[in-house]
Order: sequence, then structure tokens, then C-alpha cells
Amino acid sequence: MKNDDDIFKGLVGQALKTAPDATNEKNNSAIIRLSLAILGILAYLGVEAIKVTFRSNFGREGMNLFKVILSSLVFGVISYCAFNFEEFDLVGLGTPLSFKVTGFFYALWAVFVLLKGFYENSKAQATTHFPPHYQGDSNLLGFLVDDNWSQSRVQAIAEPLLTFGLGVFLSAVNLVWGLPIVFCAISVWIHQAVDSRRGADRVGDVIQQKGLHRHRGDYTEVR
Repeated sequence: MKNDDDIFKGLVGQALKTAPDATNEKNNSAIIRLSLAILGILAYLGVEAIKVTFRSNFGREGMNLFKVILSSLVFGVISYCAFNFEEFDLVGLGTPLSFKVTGFFYALWAVFVLLKGFYENSKAQATTHFPPHYQGDSNLLGFLVDDNWSQSRVQAIAEPLLTFGLGVFLSAVNLVWGLPIVFCAISVWIHQAVDSRRGADRVGDVIQQKGLHRHRGDYTEVR
């Protein structure tokens, strides 16, 4: 079964393979495939940015530095577009002042994600205290963990919910400011759903390998 890195590499490969064909405006199927591949890539980058923003103490393979670098570059592009909103015909999406604030926000977020990503990656590669695929501790919302929330619950509910709410609020000020944040939150939820499905499939595979089969929704041993 493919892991996240394999799927991400596949999306990048699909985008690179399809891009030349998508330059032909009449090739609608290639344009659709390229658009879907880019959306998938951006979704993975959004997930990685949220992880680095909210968490620390990752396992050796709990975060992907390459995705972190790409996500910071995407935030840099958003910042550039916000500062040059007239050139990109974005005037109707917010006020001139809100575009300046948006540009500074994404520039700072890009730098923060990049620097913290390198820092957390260096810690992760040097530690043996956490399982290799450990997704990190939610330190930004650590007070919820102190209030008897599990790490998985905070990461599956509180982190994306806070991100989504912030994105919706900021969208009322400037769509270029808020919509990428909303997209990051939705990406986290989708990733959680896909990861849960993969986890269930892995359990099913293990059970099947041990001579078990599923009967009426329950796993029972084959006699």
C-alpha cells in the first residue's frame, strides 16, 4: 500500500507528465488531470504547513522537509501576488490595505514554516524518543492536551477547526488572505479521512494474513 510520500511523488510526476499536453487549450482532459494533480500537491503542502505550525517533536519520518520547503515557497508566491494585486487583477477581492497585510502575513508565515521546518527536522533526525512516523505533539494547542484531550483528537479536530475558522474570518477581509487557510484546513480533514481508511485497510490485511476473514462486519478466525 502506498504511503503519503509515494502518493505525493506520483502527483508530482503526473503534473510534470501532463503539463506539456495541458498547454494545448483544446486538450481538456489534460488540463483537468493537471488541475487535479496540482490540487493534490497543494493539499499535501497545506497539511505539512499546518503540522509544522501547530506541532513539535516529530519522529524521524513524521514530517517531510521537502514538502515544508515547497509549502513555504507557495506562501511566498501568495505574498508576491498580494503585494502586486493590481497586476494579477485581484482588485475586487479586498481593499489595498488588506492586500498589504495579506502580503506581510504570508511572507512571515513562509519564513516561520521554513525555519521551524528545518529546526524540527534536525531534532527529528537526532532523536530516538519517538516512533519514526510520529506526527508530533500539538504544542500550540497544548492546553487542550492538558485538559485531557488526546493528541490525535487535537490534531484531527481542534487544529483544522481553528484553522478553518480563522480562514473564514479572514476571507471576509480579503479572499486571498482567507481562502488558502480554509484550503489548508480542508486538506487536513481529507488527509485524516484517507489516513484512517488506509489504517483500516492495513488492519484488514494483517487479519487476512493471519487466517482471519470478515463475516457480517466482524472479523472471525477461520477454523
